[in-house]
Amino acid sequence: MALRDSLTTLREVAKIVRRPVQLGMRQRKAAGEVYGYQLRGSDIEVFLRDDVGEDVATLVQTFNQDHYVVPPQASAAMASAGDSPYAMDLGANIGMFGAWFLREHPGGRVTAYEADPDNARVHQLTVDANADRRNWELEAAAAGVEDGEVAFVTGWHTNSRLAEPGEDATVVPQHDVLARTKDVDLLKVDIEGAEWAILADKRLKKLPVKVIALEYHPERCPTDDPRALVHERLQAAGYETADADFDATDEHGMVWGWRPA
Repeated sequence: MALRDSLTTLREVAKIVRRPVQLGMRQRKAAGEVYGYQLRGSDIEVFLRDDVGEDVATLVQTFNQDHYVVPPQASAAMASAGDSPYAMDLGANIGMFGAWFLREHPGGRVTAYEADPDNARVHQLTVDANADRRNWELEAAAAGVEDGEVAFVTGWHTNSRLAEPGEDATVVPQHDVLARTKDVDLLKVDIEGAEWAILADKRLKKLPVKVIALEYHPERCPTDDPRALVHERLQAAGYETADADFDATDEHGMVWGWRPA
């Protein structure tokens, strides 16, 4: 990592973690190790890979850019969850969403799904480091609409995804997440194109989830306007919707959905 990049990283992460200088130095060295950092204003510890810039980018996006702060329109729906909200994290990567959610809601709980084995390895370190204080569990599996196995392209960090026919891939377990949403208050979805199967499922209309934060992608989208289709599918399922405050395009961005209070 170049010196300028290291200084930029230091400024960004200084507001998020203790020992930011150490994080910047380790990222610059890129030794290929995994190291834990405690969040400022919290006892939660998160783990990052020294040689994966996407890990730091995800940390900054989640904690500095308010990526998952529930918008005002959906606040009433989320408030009905009380002091112990339950979040399900689909496409959980290394666990930044879970760490953010439990920092914001100390009495909450999280179930995370991550199919990439190396992402899941780092995520599990974070879960284990906080196990005595947090109700947080990780399923090392892909999120889908049926139980079974799927071919998955691994090693792409935040961009690991379901494989296309003929691609080199790893077979991983897949869980029917719609069958596991009982009591879920906030559903975060960032699964690199696998979201379209969930949005097409008839069970979406009866989904008990109060609030959805769904990041959409052009991959596997059945139309040429992913953004419009997300709004259409969520609204047809009874959700009110709004675009996230996110550097979005019609092909890639995030939409919030919430059940009317």
